[in-house]
Amino acid sequence: MDPFNHVLRDYDDLISSFNRSVGYFNQGLPLIAPADIRLDIRELEGSYFTYWLISLAFGLESGTSFEIDFLKGMDGESSTSHFPGFSFFNEKGENIKWMKYSSPLSDRVSLNILLETKNKSVAYAFCTLESSKEQMITANFGFTEQLEIFCNGTSIFKKQDSESLITDEYQQVLNLNPGKNRILVKIERATSN
Repeated sequence: MDPFNHVLRDYDDLISSFNRSVGYFNQGLPLIAPADIRLDIRELEGSYFTYWLISLAFGLESGTSFEIDFLKGMDGESSTSHFPGFSFFNEKGENIKWMKYSSPLSDRVSLNILLETKNKSVAYAFCTLESSKEQMITANFGFTEQLEIFCNGTSIFKKQDSESLITDEYQQVLNLNPGKNRILVKIERATSN
């Protein structure tokens, strides 16, 4: 399945709801509430990590596991730093290129695009956070299968979860340094639905 089809269907639904509301207006009927057609524009609580660099999925073949550092070809998970188009060679000699990803959603970031595969796999997402001072911030997230989060090269969260996604089920404090801070997320998925 094309990883962008779900985003296109979401936009089609939004346009259809908006056009239905315009039709009601033209008939002299009350407008549909903006929240009901997802156009209730308002300031969101908190901020979102909306710009990411993503890797292709690494298949978990027989004998491999989530514990393997698939980024060894670029100094490993704990010291990696990326930019769009940066590439490296994995142990099979395949050229792995980091791609830029910007969330089309304003209230959440879905990294499912990383794992659009039918097989058990692992993928990575990377971003940097600028901080004007040393500070602690809290990141809220939800996931299925396994997840590990690295902040400035240190693994700060690692957990295996269930098949059900609950948005913002988990919270993790990120200790930020002044300047750029590196966030790496390692995600596993058993199969696609």
